[in-house]
Amino acid sequence: MSAYIVEDKTINRIVNRLVFETSNNPNFDSLKEQLSKLGYDLSDESFPRKLAKDMFALNVGAVNQRYNEKEEATKFNYSQGPIASLIQTLKSLDCWIYQCTKGDVPENDLYKFFTDTFRNYLLKKIVYDLPEYDRAEWV
Repeated sequence: MSAYIVEDKTINRIVNRLVFETSNNPNFDSLKEQLSKLGYDLSDESFPRKLAKDMFALNVGAVNQRYNEKEEATKFNYSQGPIASLIQTLKSLDCWIYQCTKGDVPENDLYKFFTDTFRNYLLKKIVYDLPEYDRAEWV
C-alpha cells in the first residue's frame, strides 16, 4: 500500500469547511471544545493556518514513516477559498485520513479528532439533510 502527501487543496478544503462550521453552526460547541483542548484558539485569526500546517505535518510524518525517510516537506500553502460541499469535504478528509495511517500518526490526538469527531460530524450532517431521512419513520 502506497502513501503520499496530499495536495494543498485537500487540506484547505477540510480546514475551510471546519472553520465555516465553527463559525456558523451552533451545534459545533463540543467540537470547538475538543479543538481548544488540542491547543487551538479558534478566536485567533491564525487558527486555520496553524491547523492546516499541523495536518500537513501529520501527513508528511506518516509518509516518512511508511518509507523510512526523514525528509521535512515544508512546501505547504494554506489558502482560504470557497467552502467545499459536505460530500467533497468528506471525500477530501477520507483521502487525508488514509494517507496518514502509517506509523504512529493514528495515535495522534489531532488525527483522532478528524477520524473520530469531525468525520462523524460530516456524516451525520450529510445524512440528516437527506430528504429520505426526513421521510423515514421515527419508530
